[in-house]
Amino acid sequence: MKNKIRLGKFNYINVLPAYYNLGELLPENLCSITQGVPSSLNLAMEKGEVDISPVSAFSYAVHHDRWLVVPDICIGCSKSVISVLLASNYSFEELDRKKILLTSESASAASLIKILFFEKNIYPDFFPGNFLESSKSDYDGALIIGDNALFGSWEEKYNYVYDLGTMWFQLTGLPFVFGLWAVRKEAYKQSFKSINAIIKALIENKKRNLSDKRNILDFSSKEKNVDKEFMNRYFKTIEYDFDEEKQEGLKLFYKFLLKHKLISSLVKPVFIEMESLL
Repeated sequence: MKNKIRLGKFNYINVLPAYYNLGELLPENLCSITQGVPSSLNLAMEKGEVDISPVSAFSYAVHHDRWLVVPDICIGCSKSVISVLLASNYSFEELDRKKILLTSESASAASLIKILFFEKNIYPDFFPGNFLESSKSDYDGALIIGDNALFGSWEEKYNYVYDLGTMWFQLTGLPFVFGLWAVRKEAYKQSFKSINAIIKALIENKKRNLSDKRNILDFSSKEKNVDKEFMNRYFKTIEYDFDEEKQEGLKLFYKFLLKHKLISSLVKPVFIEMESLL
């Protein structure tokens, strides 16, 4: 592959630890960056328009035969996630047969909310849409994710706001992985040395920005016009290490997807070997 490696980047604040000043750790002109919401980058990976990117955990399940998982980096949580919410004027148990608006931005969040309902034998009517463009009278509950969830003060606008990370933990006792970094097998076969260099840079950059958060706190608080303490709490809530417990949580998520016929076969994630990155 003679061209630059095409690296995807979510346009959410949650990937800042991996990407802030990433260029300092990469050779010049090694890669180009494509930004977008998770669903757009899932599609770009599917079409071969990017080579390595964060993707939704659900999207990896769909394309696991064509993608590899990057080790030691993910977007997960052990309990609360803060930025993936169900907002409603009805309690969770009252939403059976009610209308739930699902954002199209994240396949993982959309499938997780279905699992949480189905495991309690609650069956709402789901339909896609953008809650920012919809009237509250059009739906009974809405899935809100990313920066919209993080900075929206939804508790002031709805009677009930549920954190999906907390609900998953209450159901399973395990962390949840919303996003992971994936590499297209075809691209890796052609340019594994360059892609390995990018992977090592992402992991190292994540570690240095989380060990000393001053830069990402300065940037994010100014970018989003919030105080640094709020952002510090958020970056402590999101967990970026893809440890064994998160891998177990991901495997259980895939079992639930199969149980509820949201995927057609059981998925076992295949990771790039850490030894190849040394």
